[in-house]
Amino acid sequence: MSEPHSTPSARFFGTDNPRYLRALQALLTRPMSRSHLDEVAGCANGPDLVLNIRELGLGKAGLACTLIDDTDRDGRKIKRGVYSLTNAGRRAVMVWLRMRDRKAVE
Repeated sequence: MSEPHSTPSARFFGTDNPRYLRALQALLTRPMSRSHLDEVAGCANGPDLVLNIRELGLGKAGLACTLIDDTDRDGRKIKRGVYSLTNAGRRAVMVWLRMRDRKAVE
């Protein structure tokens, strides 16, 4: 039985996709808006990229999207999505990176 305040767990099964790796490296550094994630990863559809990374085991518990109040270029109030690795997601990615690096040395 889980503790009431326990952090949800996340797993990451790994990838060799360069876009996913660039996105994860950036997300390990800081949270990112969809447009910045597109630029860093080299894609045109950040939400689809995030969906695919989540399907590698992180899920929403590991790779979250927070909607923040913002204003668009026309002055309209909007909610802008900001993606971030949760603590559980960060741990899962770091565990996978260590295992990957260990295998590369062998």
